Amino acid sequence: MKQRILGKTGFKVSEIGLGCWQLGNDFGPVEDNVVMSILDTAIANEVNFFDTADVYGDGISESRIGAWCKQQEQTPYIATKVGRDAQLYPNGYSKSRMRQSLQASAKRLGVERIDLAQLHCVPRDVLFNGDVLTWMEDFQQEGLIEHFGASVEMINEAVFAAQHPGIATLQILFNVFRQ
Repeated sequence: MKQRILGKTGFKVSEIGLGCWQLGNDFGPVEDNVVMSILDTAIANEVNFFDTADVYGDGISESRIGAWCKQQEQTPYIATKVGRDAQLYPNGYSKSRMRQSLQASAKRLGVERIDLAQLHCVPRDVLFNGDVLTWMEDFQQEGLIEHFGASVEMINEAVFAAQHPGIATLQILFNVFRQ
């Protein structure tokens, strides 16, 4: 598997990462043994970057990844997303709630510090206000997250986020069904 540096993180990750939305049972039940097999197969094929979110199965995806990681000698880089759970979205954004959400993700993942936390398609006005980016910087300084990025839906959101000096990664929604 070819590898490359992920954004400004310095992480040397596989060119193909594993999206873990399905591990949260959001598309139907997935048995634990199947989940473990998916994760094992990814690692066996030299995939060392997993992407999840706090809302994938209301944390089930993160919990499953965290349980699996406890059994591994070397764990992959894990990116999780924050900002779409019911405590925050659509109009409950506050620094304390964001911190609580990230702390809960870290606990489910079984880590003290999250490798990469990405804002999860937060509302445009919330993103453009800029407070969430400042909060992410603060969480980075506190050691809760190592790096932060943004997952966005629109090009102007991507341009705005990319201009922030602390942004390490940018994920843009690209889907044939959502033009």
